[in-house]
Amino acid sequence: MALLKTVAEKLLERDYMLVPQLCDSTVIGKSSKYITFFRHIGPSLYGISFIASDTSYNCRMAYTILRNRFFTHAKSTGCGSAFFVGIFIDGGEEIEQFCTHDIEDYTSGEIEIRWMLDTSAKRITVKGSQPDRIADLHTIINSALAEESGALSYDTDIETLVNNERSKRLDAVKSRSTIFTLALIAINCFMLALTYLNGGPEISTLGSLGALDTEAVLKGEEYYRLFTSGFLHSGVLHLGCNMLFLYVFGSSIERYYGKLRLLIIYLGSMLSGNIIFMLFSGGVAVGASGAVFGLAAAVLAYSLHVKHSVDGKDTYFLLMFVLISIGAGFLDAGTANSAHLGGALFGFISGFLLCEDTQKK
Repeated sequence: MALLKTVAEKLLERDYMLVPQLCDSTVIGKSSKYITFFRHIGPSLYGISFIASDTSYNCRMAYTILRNRFFTHAKSTGCGSAFFVGIFIDGGEEIEQFCTHDIEDYTSGEIEIRWMLDTSAKRITVKGSQPDRIADLHTIINSALAEESGALSYDTDIETLVNNERSKRLDAVKSRSTIFTLALIAINCFMLALTYLNGGPEISTLGSLGALDTEAVLKGEEYYRLFTSGFLHSGVLHLGCNMLFLYVFGSSIERYYGKLRLLIIYLGSMLSGNIIFMLFSGGVAVGASGAVFGLAAAVLAYSLHVKHSVDGKDTYFLLMFVLISIGAGFLDAGTANSAHLGGALFGFISGFLLCEDTQKK
């Protein structure tokens, strides 16, 4: 089945992992009988097996074996829920009857779904009370059906497919080093040391070093505070949390956007967060969290743009991090959450704009 090769390419692009142990051979091509992929999305594990509905082997038995092995693996990994999708390609009346499947309990930890794929009509058929959308499978399959063939030969080694996808991701890297991210961390650490040398993180000390003071900025025209405040922190714990996430997200931005774009997103998010803080909160504030939220949101934008994970951080993780962190900020009166929101907003928008510009080049 030449279609399997095209589908495999697209699934690998979307972070699905090809499972050689659940494929009928090490080669994908016209004679392939079945091929299986796994993907973790949040607490759920998805298994997808494409199964040829010919008469040379018992495809229903193959489905049962693949399903059972998937659910056994899901149990061993402690997943919150497991979804197995068996997709029968060009099946007849017997397969149609087998795929007419009703799901009675969607709260079960194990859900099995059976679809039929008609390659001549180029459509997916769903029988019984089953979902016709699961994860992003429907979009991927329709995209594969729209193409006559993939970029590789009809008979393609599984290892070649995996290596090709790995090479494409390496080609997307703009910077091999993360020296700018480390430099930003060093500056923040230096400023905290300077804070303690001048009497510690008291309001007077932080103010003299450049803390964000709404009145000083608006009335005293001390606009430098919009940036200097982002390199000051109220203590070791405050600094440690921000620097941890600066490294986690900043290193990804530096790798995939380059050093200049890292500075644009970092400083722009810092400025945006501080302006929003002055407009909606006011008072005195310090910290790099607005800039860090901007970096996290920019990584989320990149993940959405390329439709796969970034350095192991998938879209689900990134979205949950941003939403939970901002939500937690509302519970702490001492947190400048408006700065977090402003930084995240700038980071997300600039992440999309700069990512598109990067892709064009």
